[in-house]
Amino acid sequence: MTEQSSPCPPDTARRLFGWSVLTIEGPDALAFAQSQLTSNITQLTTGGWQWSSWLSAKGRVIAVFALLKESEERLLLFLPDHPATTLAPQLARFVLRRKAKVTAAEALDVIAGFGGVRPAGALELGDAPDRWISAGPAGACAPADAAFERAWLLADIRLGLPRLDAEGGQHTAHMLSLDLLGALSLDKGCYPGQEIVARTHYLGQSRRRLTRLRTEHGVDAARGSAVLRNGSVAGELLCIATDAAGGCELQCVLAEGDDSGELALGDGTRLART
Repeated sequence: MTEQSSPCPPDTARRLFGWSVLTIEGPDALAFAQSQLTSNITQLTTGGWQWSSWLSAKGRVIAVFALLKESEERLLLFLPDHPATTLAPQLARFVLRRKAKVTAAEALDVIAGFGGVRPAGALELGDAPDRWISAGPAGACAPADAAFERAWLLADIRLGLPRLDAEGGQHTAHMLSLDLLGALSLDKGCYPGQEIVARTHYLGQSRRRLTRLRTEHGVDAARGSAVLRNGSVAGELLCIATDAAGGCELQCVLAEGDDSGELALGDGTRLART
């Protein structure tokens, strides 16, 4: 996939709002990414992809993304929340003497579809109904409408892809269940936050996990709103998407506890586990 070779498929693809592309290129691109990111990039063949993330030294998740190995010297990162224009200079500070360049690919859009015609090299996300993403020339695709964006966010929630704010840095990898997403490697060697990831995994120290909840009607609540269990704060809201039945599904970071306890938002809206 190159910046010139992925035109927008007719009638099937849309440009995703808020998603961006970052490239890591050069003879040391793979080695640099292996030393910084949480997934094991050495397992990828050319054209393969995986979920991955970048953590702070304290083990907090700065960004989650899909990582594509386009060649031995070029990686593409598909960022759903953290803008590539912000992440690129943050990550580039750690290149040092390696022969690698980290760049926000502003000439590329993230395009997406539910089934239909796919560009060559599209990343099939593996969940129904045959979702995929790809990188295409900026402006080649029409923007997603509100219905498409809602459907896409709902599918992300059901997949277990944590949707963060633009800054990140509030949650550990296990709080966001990145181990269940397949975005963590426990045996690849060092990367920022790796010691905390390993300690949490082997000692079971994380009592909060990514959780999907549902309410039968629409709600209006902001990111970070408290989720209550039996009246006490047990977690926080990350995002909300409406479903086909007219209700809402909520992605939350929730403390593990009594599954029989009543869950609700601060306004009294009752929530159920899905």
